This record gives sequence, structure tokens and C-alpha cells, in this order.
Amino acid sequence: MSSSISNSKRFSIGFITMFMVGAVVFVIGSEIIVRTTVVPHSTFDDITSRLHSSNKPFAGFADSRGDNGFVTHDQFENFSTAGDNLITIVEKAHFFAKRPTSKGVIIQADPHHFASYRLSRNQSLMRSELFDPEKPWLQFYRPVYRQYLLNYWKSLILSFLFPSPRDAKNKISNADIRFSDLSVYEADKKASIRAGLQLPVNDVTKTHYAKTYTDVIQKLKETGIDVCLVSFPVSSNYLRISKETTSYQQGLEFYKTLAENVGVKYLNFTSAYDNDVFLDPDHLNITGAEMFTNNILHACFGYRP
Repeated sequence: MSSSISNSKRFSIGFITMFMVGAVVFVIGSEIIVRTTVVPHSTFDDITSRLHSSNKPFAGFADSRGDNGFVTHDQFENFSTAGDNLITIVEKAHFFAKRPTSKGVIIQADPHHFASYRLSRNQSLMRSELFDPEKPWLQFYRPVYRQYLLNYWKSLILSFLFPSPRDAKNKISNADIRFSDLSVYEADKKASIRAGLQLPVNDVTKTHYAKTYTDVIQKLKETGIDVCLVSFPVSSNYLRISKETTSYQQGLEFYKTLAENVGVKYLNFTSAYDNDVFLDPDHLNITGAEMFTNNILHACFGYRP
């Protein structure tokens, strides 16, 4: 009897010890991974710093389409970040608009922000950190990083198991990638997958995002700066497939009607460019980004870089 109790205690102590050691290894390992492989390549801290310090008069706010599609100039700042949802985009713009040097903002107005997977993202903690530059000592615990911790560990393990050769000669420049180089079949296939994933829900006007977006656009209008809502360029394949759905058309109409009601400018650039200036179905390459930035700044504010 005493022997079984003793064995049970040893097992419990061993289990607790292993758990504590595992937890310590995970915490220390996560901090090392984030500090050495993530933070040096992260744009979040850079954007946070610029959002609090930039004195440029014009700025653009969007998700990855803006991250790829805008080129920074001496009078124009790009605060677009891949993965930003609609609320984060307009809240960043409102934060920027409060500074006395701000003259105009370009804000993304794309239907895919009302896709189901977009609507389920809660970025309130990330926004809190974005607007408050004070950072905790433990980098891995920051909301912007801790949501991807398991992915960081997975990438690290896979890099050890399957190391990939680093040959600079095999790297392809952004400017060399053209969506138009794909066959019609491949282009339609990629566009169909992308458009299907980004299909807006029915009646976007009833979503929480639509209400918040509307409220913040109204506040931006009241600040007195120029507000320009823009539907970003997409490939002809993506646009053709998306326009077959009612909810995509409803999304575009929502932005157009909102702009008219509030009294701000709305520009639809969805069909503005040929496929040879796109990386993929809905992201511009560097050639397209330079064209788009120049065109949109002039169309929105009469400014030519």
C-alpha cells in the first residue's frame, strides 16, 4: 500500500516537474524565436513608430492590397498592413487625422472586408498596442505576436527538418512577377479560389463592421481633412468572377452610397489596370504599385509625387 502511494507521489512530482520544465522551455524558446526571427522582420513596430511620429500630410490605410499597392513618397505615408480588418484600418486613419499636419487620408473600400473570415477577427488588443507605444518586456506575449506563436514554432522546426538552400540567384524580383504570364486556366483557377474565399456575406450593411466604418468615416469628415475612399485594383479574372455574386456588388454599392451620404470622395479602381501589373489575382507588383500610387494621389488630392 505504502509502495503504491510512494509511486503515485513520484509520478505526480515527475509530471509536475516535466510540465514546469516544458513551460519554461516554451516561454524562453518563444521569446528567443520572436526576438531573433520575428521582430527584426516585422513591420508592426515600424508602422507604430511612424503612426506616432510622421509629419507627412497624406497617408494610405488598407490591408495587404495597400501594403503591396502603395509606394511611400516624401509627402505620402503608407500605413497599410497585411491582415488589417476594416475597423483597424479606419481607426488607424482616425488616429493619423488628429495631428495638425494631416491633410488627407486614403482609406480602403473593398467588399472582401465583409467576408466571413474577416468579420470573425477581433483586433481590439492589437489596436490598443498600436495606439499605445508602451511595450511589455516579453515580446512573445504581445497580441500581435502571440496569436502566431504555434506557427513560429512550426516554421522553426520545419526549417531544421527541411532546410532550404539560400541562393540569391534564384530569387525573383517583385517587378518580374506578372499575373498575366499565367495561362487563362491557371489565372482563372487562382482568381476563383481567391474570390471564393473573399466572398462577402449577404447584406453587408447589417454587419458591425459596416456600422463602425460608417461612424469613423463621419468622424474623419468632421476633422476637416480630405477623405478618399478607394476600391483597390484587382485582376480582370478576379473582378469578372466576383461581379457574378450579388454580395460583391452590394459591397461596392455600400461604399459608394456611404461616400455620397457623408460627403467624401469615392473612387473605384477595381478595373483600372491590366493583368501585367499584378503579382496575383488581387495584389499589384511594384510596377503596378508605382502607377497606382501616382494615379490615386492625383485623383484624391490633386497631388503628383
